[in-house]
Amino acid sequence: MHPNMHARGSVSLALQILVVCLAGCSGEDAPAPAARDAPVAGSTGGVLAATSGSAAGMGGSPGANGTSAGASGTAVPSGAGVSGSGTPSSAGDSGAGAAAAGAPAETEPDPAAFGCSGALPVMQALDLSTLMHVEPDWSCYPQPGALPAAQAPVAGSGGAMGRKSVEFRLTTLLPVMLDGVSVDLFLGATTLGMPLATRTVETGMDSVSFEVPVDTRLVSVRVQALTRSDSLQSVAETRQYGFPLLPGDTEIEGYIFLRDQQALVATQALAGGQADPTKAMLSSAARDCRDRYVRGAQFELIDVATGTPVSTDAAAEGPRAAYVMNALPTTDCTFTAGELASWVLVNAPVNVSGDMKQRGYRLRMKGRMRASDAEPVVLGERDVELFAGSISFVRAHRVTGE
Repeated sequence: MHPNMHARGSVSLALQILVVCLAGCSGEDAPAPAARDAPVAGSTGGVLAATSGSAAGMGGSPGANGTSAGASGTAVPSGAGVSGSGTPSSAGDSGAGAAAAGAPAETEPDPAAFGCSGALPVMQALDLSTLMHVEPDWSCYPQPGALPAAQAPVAGSGGAMGRKSVEFRLTTLLPVMLDGVSVDLFLGATTLGMPLATRTVETGMDSVSFEVPVDTRLVSVRVQALTRSDSLQSVAETRQYGFPLLPGDTEIEGYIFLRDQQALVATQALAGGQADPTKAMLSSAARDCRDRYVRGAQFELIDVATGTPVSTDAAAEGPRAAYVMNALPTTDCTFTAGELASWVLVNAPVNVSGDMKQRGYRLRMKGRMRASDAEPVVLGERDVELFAGSISFVRAHRVTGE
């Protein structure tokens, strides 16, 4: 049975930010992003792991972000620059900011060199087995190019069909941080109301098990906040939405987020500021039907009442959006990079009070599917629940078999 790995990118984001935090960080004094030529030790979730003998960690792996997204299946050396449109450029080109192939970079390259700003490119997927950008698989969408909102499947009834065991595994570089962490499981794409069950991670373990109706196709979890005597190990509340349970799936992979990690994310997205504790944090990652990282995607929070995106204008008070580069959020990017394909919204509006949703918001994922697309195509929207002080991770993409 294959584990469900839809949360892979978010796991990696949490882990790589954890590496930075372990080096010493706080919400008020965040370090600069790690150099791209400094690989991170460890292996998990397909991002920090070695793949086919090559380091696949996006914090400096050969070919990961030095791969041209403009030429399917064509790798460019990691030292070569890539223009904002996804076309190869020499390391000496203006704005590339990358060192010559084989030479370490002395300064942090400009984000445009890795294709996360400038003209919006046609989306491309990162094949981790070859570290090459390839054409994404959109076959799991009903009508590519004219896609309706991707709504959640039925949670599952149980009925006479019985139940099955599902293991929820938390990935971390430091397993000791999992001891005593409590996890709530919910059926469907919600964490409102009473959970189906609550389990606590036992000492030395990295997972908890739940019994769910055998026809369950979608679950969500809440990792409860946990305050420890060592503040560096205090756990932030995270709500992780939309784990698909395909036939045969018996395991899903989630993640743990520390409070210092949460503060660091906010600091990076707010250019040195601090998160408003009365607001929420929202994050997602762009994937294709095969669950591969997708470069060139964009995210928006849509106000259902008005049908318009929530403003993230830096010149006004309100939410701030950032895409992930070098394992940390940056406002310099305007679409997903190939490394983690992740996005975060800090100081997002709260729409849940008590256990009731007060206002409708949807997370929208969009991008250019073909070169002929003059404007980005909406791939789907998901309803979101936003809680004060909490982090909501929402799966915006579909997967094959869903």
